[in-house]
Order: sequence, then structure tokens, then C-alpha cells
Amino acid sequence: MLRSLTVWVILGVSLALAAPQSGKVRSVLGAASCKKKGKGDWASLRVGAKVQEKDIIQTEVESGVLISMPDGSTISIEENALIEFSQILMIKDSQVSEVDVKKGMLRFDAQKQKGPQSKFRFRTGTATASIRGTDGVIGLTEGGQPYGALNSGEMVMEEGGKEVPVKAQQFVAFRKGQAPVVVEAKNA
Repeated sequence: MLRSLTVWVILGVSLALAAPQSGKVRSVLGAASCKKKGKGDWASLRVGAKVQEKDIIQTEVESGVLISMPDGSTISIEENALIEFSQILMIKDSQVSEVDVKKGMLRFDAQKQKGPQSKFRFRTGTATASIRGTDGVIGLTEGGQPYGALNSGEMVMEEGGKEVPVKAQQFVAFRKGQAPVVVEAKNA
């Protein structure tokens, strides 16, 4: 009985420490919509709306959305994109964010991550990018191949177990069946 009670107390404390957070829509240009928690119908996205875990945002031609995250980072979803906010959590003093790029491209300006468990990750189909305070872009080509570029900072992109470090002013492109290409690119 006491053991069972201890498990419930530990579980309750863990859940209290891992609190869901939300981003906020700062601007909407053109036609953009959201599917809350990935369910139901698409609804027009409005300035001031909260973006929460599992929300999916879609932009149309000549459209875009700017979102501020709880840690001060910003994400700009470009036209013809489909983005899922897979995880937005605060664990003690650590921010955990994971954004899944299903189609298109987004720009990011991620604040330096604080706290020992802080993570800011982007997933693009087969690749994952981990960042800790940087700005750049990440996306998928029309053929579904991941790419990324940085203006400042550093990130590590990983696909199929192979990590590719990307530094400021570099662009990386992944290609089916071939090694990734990393090139110098001023104003990436």
C-alpha cells in the first residue's frame, strides 16, 4: 500500500514539473489555418491565438505565420508549409520544444537554451536538427528531402544515424542514397 502511494506521489510530482506550454501567433499573412491537437476541422489562424502541443499549422501560397515560443524564440512558417508542434513543455527550468516540418520551410531564431534538459529540435521526415541558440532555416524539398541553413550559431542534423554538424554561414542538403552536402553560404 505504501509502495503504491509512493509511486503515485512521484508520478504526480513528475507531471507537475513537466507542464505543457504554448506559443503565441504574432502575425498572419494571407491564408493560414490550424488543426487543434491535430484533430477536427481546419480553422483560420488569428493573431493572438495560442499554439499548443500537437497543433498543426498550414499555410497557403503567399502566406506566412510568425509564432513566439515560451522561451522567447521565434518561428516563421513560410508559404505552402505544414508544421506540427509535437512538443512544447517546461520541465523545471528547462524548455523542451520539438517541431515537425511535414512540408515546406520555416525560419527560426532560437534563444540559447537554458537548463540541463533544454532541447529545441526540428524534425523533417527522415532528419532531425538539434539547436541551442541560433537562427536559420529548415525544410523539405518538393521531393521530400531535408535541408537546413544557418546565419549564426551551430546545429547538428542527423539522418539515418549519421550526424552532420552545420555551422554559421553553411547550408546542408540530404539526398536519397547519397552523402549529405554541406556548402559555405553567406547569408544562408
